[in-house]
Amino acid sequence: MKSLPYCFSGVLKFIFGILLTAIALAGGLGATNALAEKRVALVIENSSYVHSNKLNNPLNDARLIADKLSQLGFTIQMKDDLSARQFADVISDFSSKLDRDSVALFYYAGHGLQFRGENFLVGVDATLANESALKFETFSLNDIIDLLEGKAGTTIIFWDACRNNPLADELSRSLSQVAEVRSVGPLRSAAAPIPPRASDTLIVFSAAPGRQALDGKGSNSPFAFALSTHLATPNVEVETMLKRVTADVLDATKLFQRPERLSHLIGEFYFKREGNENIAQDEEIARLRAQLVKLENSSDEKKQYQITSAQDPAFKVALNNGSDVITRAGSGEEPTQQLDAAATSPSPQFTADTAVAPVQQETPAKPSIPGSPPPPKITVAVNPSAATIIRKLRISPDGRLLALGDDEGLVRIIQLDTFSVTRVLHAHKSRVSDLDFSPDSRTLLSAGRDGFLIYWDVESGQEIRRLSVPNTIPYSARINSAFPDRWVLMGDKVGHLIAWDLKKNDKVIMNAKFHNGPVLSVDYQPKGEGAFISVGGDGELKVRLPEGQRITLKAHDGATFQASYSSSGRLAYTVGSDRKIKIWETAKFKEGQPRNVLEGHLRYVLAANMSPDEKRLVSGGADKSVNLWDVESGQLIGHLQGHTADVEAVAFSPNGKFVVSSSEDQSVRIWSVENRQELVTMYFDKAGAGYTGVTTDKSQFGEKGSGLVSVYRDGQLLNAEDADHAMKYLGKEIAIFAAN
Repeated sequence: MKSLPYCFSGVLKFIFGILLTAIALAGGLGATNALAEKRVALVIENSSYVHSNKLNNPLNDARLIADKLSQLGFTIQMKDDLSARQFADVISDFSSKLDRDSVALFYYAGHGLQFRGENFLVGVDATLANESALKFETFSLNDIIDLLEGKAGTTIIFWDACRNNPLADELSRSLSQVAEVRSVGPLRSAAAPIPPRASDTLIVFSAAPGRQALDGKGSNSPFAFALSTHLATPNVEVETMLKRVTADVLDATKLFQRPERLSHLIGEFYFKREGNENIAQDEEIARLRAQLVKLENSSDEKKQYQITSAQDPAFKVALNNGSDVITRAGSGEEPTQQLDAAATSPSPQFTADTAVAPVQQETPAKPSIPGSPPPPKITVAVNPSAATIIRKLRISPDGRLLALGDDEGLVRIIQLDTFSVTRVLHAHKSRVSDLDFSPDSRTLLSAGRDGFLIYWDVESGQEIRRLSVPNTIPYSARINSAFPDRWVLMGDKVGHLIAWDLKKNDKVIMNAKFHNGPVLSVDYQPKGEGAFISVGGDGELKVRLPEGQRITLKAHDGATFQASYSSSGRLAYTVGSDRKIKIWETAKFKEGQPRNVLEGHLRYVLAANMSPDEKRLVSGGADKSVNLWDVESGQLIGHLQGHTADVEAVAFSPNGKFVVSSSEDQSVRIWSVENRQELVTMYFDKAGAGYTGVTTDKSQFGEKGSGLVSVYRDGQLLNAEDADHAMKYLGKEIAIFAAN
């Protein structure tokens, strides 16, 4: 099913409300039985290549997966050793039998290659002697996806075609003799990234784009074996299942091969459901699904956008300890309305003690004059190809600044009272691994996958100090808040903890292996006299107590992604791949048992932060949710929804009244803790200082010329001048999307 644009009309809100309720009750769209969907699978293996060595495992892999899928109710069509021409015939025949009730699965094992950023299946008769041969001896993966998406309701692609390919090497040598080779892009055996899809589609590579997959030493490839192991696990949603597959492949290949997935599924999908199914619920979900398809097909934007947010922003939010007043950007006026969870009438006064954000009520539409045209519909579209992913965020202790670290190595410093980007630091040559402020908010520490820790002067943006140890890649870092000018701690890619004494000419005072796998998080205990904790891919929590004693605890089953102390240091908390959050009393670490175990996330928990008063905890993870918890009782008290991909980082403001989150959906969002309302959504340009945002009163801020945002009126793209004029209509039926 294709993605459905979201607008603020009552009809769409009503339909989405019904749908989400049905999903919650029935366990997702993927939980529907044969009344709602038919399952069909095309499994292709190419192993007997005429002009290169035979591949050992594709036939075994294909048979293994086909057998598992057959047990799961799929009607299987299996083909062996196809030429490119045969690919076309088989795909055409398979797709002709699909309709919107179909779940179409395509599995391919064999040789593939990427050329000019596109993936191709290689026919068994291929020679790939030159570029012309490519057109006749391969078949485009994108063409397969487009064809299946155009017919099926849900499309699932498994691409186990990243093996070392001598035919691709031959073609590469041929192209190297052509003058234009430098302009056509790389030709490699490994896969190329797939652009975002607009449909209800899941695409899984056996190895990350640009990396090769192993054929395996046994009778099956590591990917096929892991997939077959988890495919039939009952009552496990496909995203969770694939993360288990990833973990097994990483383990089997000693971290060499990491499967990659691109998911745009609009609901949950299960390969196997057990237990008593409610037939009436299934029929109702099927009916709702049909309604959505019908509604989608009538939408002007159905092929242009994919939903990311139903909120907008342009409020100034003073997140510091002293000022909680939220005013309109640039107006200098205090708002006069207060949003309450139970009340919708205006409040007589909005004071500095109010913990919620005002939302401007939309003016009721005036009755239309017979024969007059309807008011224009204004759409703001965000371009994901221009937006970066923010992996790390940190709010300064004084609450004035928000530091953001992205995948391109840039660090942005945001002034929170205006939402303006005050500094863009070209800090690292690759992903920012971690960020930390000094207690006085004047210094920022950034850690990067390029091997460096860098201290920055926040005011000037100048580099102060640079630290590194040969052959180490930082994955986490923290300043010792009790001695910020002296101690800093880093965890690296292979399990080492490294500490420096800045007062002794940046001397390394500790460099020892503590974990098996990357150290994903480190933290110093506030006023802890050198006490610290660390966690990593091995699931262990390592603790150095104030008296110097060291202990090891099993924190989580699987990787532990974060370990942090509370503001007082009395508590610590960890999150992991077992979907749990654990709260520990630091004085009782030796007992080895957590004080509370918080359970409510549906998938991996990736990040958490405790409020300064230690009463609440916010968490985010792979289920796309931002959850609020009561620390004392361990109860889930809030569920903030808006992100459409993994939530990578979360943080409380120093006053505890706001939460900031970032996600792989490329947005940074600010939420009100009191009423669980999304206040601000922001996007940032990959290239540098450009940014844009929207607020709950449907006002835009930032740079309209950044390339991040396009404005449409009645579905037509506007030029800059007309866009500025059209923005006056914001609030009269605005929708915020991410364009494909």
